[in-house]
Amino acid sequence: MSEPIRDADPWVRRPKPMPGEIIDGRYRVEHLLGLGGYSTVVSARHVLLDRLAAIKMIRGDLPRIVQRFREEATLLACLTHPGLVRIYDATTLGDGGYYMALELVDGYPLDRLRRRQPIALRDALMVCEVVAGVLVDLHAMGILHRDIKPSNVMIPEVGNELHYHSAKLIDLGSFDRLRDNARLGGRQTRPGRLSGTPTHMAPEQLTGRRLSEASDIYALGATFYDLLFGAPPASDDGQICEFHFPAIEDVRIRMAVDRLDEDIEVPRRSDIPEVVRDVLTAMLRNDPNERMGSAVAARHAIQRLRTTLSDG
Repeated sequence: MSEPIRDADPWVRRPKPMPGEIIDGRYRVEHLLGLGGYSTVVSARHVLLDRLAAIKMIRGDLPRIVQRFREEATLLACLTHPGLVRIYDATTLGDGGYYMALELVDGYPLDRLRRRQPIALRDALMVCEVVAGVLVDLHAMGILHRDIKPSNVMIPEVGNELHYHSAKLIDLGSFDRLRDNARLGGRQTRPGRLSGTPTHMAPEQLTGRRLSEASDIYALGATFYDLLFGAPPASDDGQICEFHFPAIEDVRIRMAVDRLDEDIEVPRRSDIPEVVRDVLTAMLRNDPNERMGSAVAARHAIQRLRTTLSDG
């Protein structure tokens, strides 16, 4: 393995694990799954248990990144929701790096499936009900997810059949706190911090204002919209411009012109019942005080839609 490259920040970037490489004497790398700014995710097989896992490794040693990584692992260990990937293990590597071994979902990320064609309404409802259920548990712990989007949801494939009802949320790396959590430690979420994906963020998250449970509900609504219409609501049919948000220094985010001034207008379509539009509209209100405000309410609304549409 080559020597780490030392950046001036001082961020230490570790080389990507190669196929066949053994991690921590236990996991044999098979192939790369993803590469982020601060982490690498590979599929690997436990050499004794013969079990595949997704190994997420941080690629540097900045204290704040190490702390976030450890907090994410601790949070995953606190949760047992079936709609969330399980954590098997987490530890320190010999070179000072960290990794966590996670459940590997055999399937496809939702954004990849959506790029083929918009997701059927019944399947989109099943996925959003699962994600809303995960948010119920997170919010009960005083935790905001802050990055609900299709690429963070895996759909298992069993025998060439996609199981939307068994969707799995795979990433908690952007989470923050609504209130103190003794087990996780750290500080609560505060204004001015930007973390997440702009196309699915609530307006208050984009502009660095204080967040609430309703911020995650907006992202869930944006994901629901994305699945049905083939693009997030912020894209506005491709009419994109740049906004500068004074609360976040030197950050420019490409968003639709009407993004921060007007509520999203959910399109009318013959195969989208009006009751679905009503729920989407309630989830996508710009003002968090007018928006559907809790994951419990969102889950109930989605369950009612599924029941109503199946009865019809």
